Amino acid sequence: MTCDVTHSPSVTAAADYIAKRSPDGLAAVINNAGVIVEGALELVPPEDWRRVLEINVLGSALVRQKFLPLLRRGHGRVINISATSARVAPPLYGPIAASKAALESLSNAARIELAPCGPRS
Repeated sequence: MTCDVTHSPSVTAAADYIAKRSPDGLAAVINNAGVIVEGALELVPPEDWRRVLEINVLGSALVRQKFLPLLRRGHGRVINISATSARVAPPLYGPIAASKAALESLSNAARIELAPCGPRS
């Protein structure tokens, strides 16, 4: 089964598909979907900015939301694939660096929010 992390019904369908096959829940969900958008900040078109943020950041958040019930049931964790550019943005890699920094912030927030109720991030 394929899943488009930018399309909520697709992520919901994937979670439902997995739920039927894993009644005891999941040990982990790995957010590995990502794209690299590079270029001079002043030249990157707005649609490329939207694409990198939608896939790398919002897609990860959507997958976490939809799979949380399965993770809680299985006492699982979320693993987000980030990049060193989240901490140090090299020249011409601003879009990917910004998206990975946002993903790091979301991961930190989720770790704190979810600590009392199960899934680890």
